[in-house]
Amino acid sequence: ENVYTDELAFEIRFVQVLDGAEIGMERVMALRAHPLQIEFLQRDRSSGLAANWDMPKASAVRLANDICVNAKNKEDTPLGSVGYGCTCYPIDGCSYDSLFTAIELQIKQPWK
Repeated sequence: ENVYTDELAFEIRFVQVLDGAEIGMERVMALRAHPLQIEFLQRDRSSGLAANWDMPKASAVRLANDICVNAKNKEDTPLGSVGYGCTCYPIDGCSYDSLFTAIELQIKQPWK
């Protein structure tokens, strides 16, 4: 099985390998926002269309719950480093332009 991470789409894709070649279907675990949800689906790799998946709903719910418990435990653990990246809380009280200018100044002249 090959596993692919698509950070821009917030997806982890699992593709089975048969006789050294990937099959045409992929199983996807996707993080969706607004509202925040975990989605499980199987889809055709060439068309991107969802396909019927015989995974029991109880298994998907159990997996989602386990992931949420793990995430809640991580909330209470302070991060020691940025690792692969981090984001701040939503920013308000300034425009995109002024924020970008401040970032640029901070990078070019960090002593100011």
